[in-house]
Amino acid sequence: MLDCSLVTYQPYRPLLTFVSDMAGDDKQLLNLAWSIVNDSLRTDACLLFPPYLIAIAALHMTCGVLQDRGHNHQDWFASLN
Repeated sequence: MLDCSLVTYQPYRPLLTFVSDMAGDDKQLLNLAWSIVNDSLRTDACLLFPPYLIAIAALHMTCGVLQDRGHNHQDWFASLN
């Protein structure tokens, strides 16, 4: 009989940290990025990439959507390098 366990770490904690660092209390940014992270759980991304990369990718996608609405966070992404 095999006894296996698989532990995966979720990107929600890094996402909260990044959003508070990027935009403070921007609920619209957080809600949309949270939805993208939820959708990423339907894929195998949590098995392939560390949680902080998934959180950054969700924020990048969110900023692309919100850029049309006057949000611009390019400086924050540039500071990650």
